[in-house]
Parts: sequence; structure tokens; C-alpha cells
Amino acid sequence: MKQFAILIFLIVFAGSTGFSQQFEGGVIGGFNASQVDGDLYKGYHKPGIALGGYVQVNLSRMVYAAMELKFMQKGSRNIDSLATNGQIKYIMRLNYVDLRGAYSLLPIREQPGDPLWYWKSNQFNNLLSTTILYRLDF
Repeated sequence: MKQFAILIFLIVFAGSTGFSQQFEGGVIGGFNASQVDGDLYKGYHKPGIALGGYVQVNLSRMVYAAMELKFMQKGSRNIDSLATNGQIKYIMRLNYVDLRGAYSLLPIREQPGDPLWYWKSNQFNNLLSTTILYRLDF
């Protein structure tokens, strides 16, 4: 009986003064404009979608920590008006699962050349992402 009374006391005491973290989450949806640096086609001409979700916890009133997981469509595209008449068509489609805007450190396509010109002779992802968050309170 004494152990039961202690257990009830601990449950009531812990429940009335306990503090727990509240996680918030939601869905993410938006659009990307991407390019591949090093493919000789300049500009963010490859549109794509961004879909995913996020979870966050408020650390203070103005600061929070969050994690996201998104499906992102990236790539590159030639929008030259002479491309269809001259039979030149270039579209690179890349699908990734990642976090917010990105610039790849490792090349997506390596080109033979001088290793001193690593950033100029290889191709890298370059992405700007715009998304809208909808928060779901748990």
C-alpha cells in the first residue's frame, strides 16, 4: 500500500509540474528555378516542384530549430529560340531529396580537364527554392 501511495504521488506531482517539448510540423509545397553551372547554358531556366514536410520545436519566442525533408526537381534546359530549328535540344532532369536552397560541392557530371580548374570544368547544381509552409499543430 505504501508503494502504491508513492506511485500515485509521483504521477500527480509529475503531471502537474512536468514540462515537455511541443513539436510542430507541416507540409511544404512550392516551385524551384535551377541551373547547372558548367553546362554553358546560363540562367535559371529549368522549373521544378518542391514537395515535403517539416518538424520544428520552438527554443524561445523568436528562435526555433527545424528539420525538413523535400523532394526537389532540379536540372538545366536550353531555351534558345533556334534550338528546335537547329535540332539542338538539351534538358537535364535531376530529382533529389534534400534541404532548402543548395549548391553542390561534388560535381554532378565530371569533365576531363585540368584539376586546377575544378570549379570551371565540372558541372554543379545551383538551386533557388521558394516554398510555402502550412503548419499543423499537434
